[in-house]
Amino acid sequence: MTNFIEEQQKEALNTFEYYYDRKMIDEEINEINSVISQTITNTLNHILESGLLEQKEADYREGDVEFVKNRSHNTAVRAVKEFISNMDKV
Repeated sequence: MTNFIEEQQKEALNTFEYYYDRKMIDEEINEINSVISQTITNTLNHILESGLLEQKEADYREGDVEFVKNRSHNTAVRAVKEFISNMDKV
């Protein structure tokens, strides 16, 4: 009889430890996810505020068309800004 009681106590303890460990792991995962999310947010805000994504002024203009030496810069800037603005929707 004592063996049965000891086995039941061991099983209960193992079950408790399993769920306690699982809860601790879940809490750690949530904390890590929160830190990652905050880091991404801070990085994106830094990029937006850094001035790196400012569009270049036109070098000259002919009618309604502006000409920039590196037209791909403004295209890339618009694409990156759109990508960043869509990040918060994910």
